[in-house]
Amino acid sequence: MKSNPLATRFVTPGHIQWLAQSDEQRLDRLATHLQHLRYRAAIVGPHGSGKSTLLEHLVPLLGTVLVKHATYSSLPLQPLETPPLFPSAAPPESCGSESEVSTAPQTVDQLGIIWLQMRGQWASARLLHRTMQHWAHRNRMLIIDGYEQLAYPARGLAIVVTRLTGAGLLLTSHRRTWLPTLVETQGSVALAQQLLEQLLPLDLPDRAGLLDPKRLSPLLSKHNGNLRELFMDLYDTLETACETNSLQRKPR
Repeated sequence: MKSNPLATRFVTPGHIQWLAQSDEQRLDRLATHLQHLRYRAAIVGPHGSGKSTLLEHLVPLLGTVLVKHATYSSLPLQPLETPPLFPSAAPPESCGSESEVSTAPQTVDQLGIIWLQMRGQWASARLLHRTMQHWAHRNRMLIIDGYEQLAYPARGLAIVVTRLTGAGLLLTSHRRTWLPTLVETQGSVALAQQLLEQLLPLDLPDRAGLLDPKRLSPLLSKHNGNLRELFMDLYDTLETACETNSLQRKPR
C-alpha cells in the first residue's frame, strides 16, 4: 500500500463523491427543487454526514461561483457584475413564510454565487457583515457553510437581509432553520459501505473485513453517525496494519 486510501486528501468534501440515497437526493432533483424555492433553503444534518460534500457537487449546477471558501480578508469589496437573477420579477415584498414557492422565471447560469465558510463566531460575524454590505443583492446567492458558527443575531441578519434584497441563501446547519429544508443528510452503514467501496483499492488486504457491516455498525454508533470520524478510525487501523506488515518483512 503506497499511501493510505483514507488519508485526509482522499476524503475531503472536494474529493469524496456525493451518493444519493434516494431519487429525491439526486443532484439534478435537488437543483430543480432549490430553484423552485427561489434559491433559499438549508441542508440539514449532523457532523460528518455529507453536507459540505453535497455543496461541492451541487453548487456547480446552480450558477457561477464568483468567490469560493471566502474569509474576511479574501472577500473582495468590489462585487463582480452578473446579470439579474430574477430579470422579470421583483423581489418578494410580503412577510410570508419562506416556504412559499414562487414561479418567477429564473436562469441558473445567471446566478453569481458567494461561498462563505464560517470558522468561529467573531470571524464569521465580520465576514457576514462585509458580505451583507457589498454582495447581498438580487443577482447573488450566498452560501453559508457552517451556519451554526454564527451568533443568533447574525443568523437572523443573514436571512432577513438576503430576503429584503432578493438574494438567494443556501445554508448548511446541524438543525432545522427558518428556511425550508432542501435535504437532510444522515450517516448510515450502507452509505459508509458505498463510500469505502470507492475509496479502498481492490487488492487491499482485509478489504472485505473493512466493508463488513458488523464491523462498520459499532464504529458508526461510536461516532454518532459521523462518517468523517469513522474514516479516521479506519485510517488508523490501516496505518497499524501497514506498520505490522513492514516489521514482518524486515530480515531478522
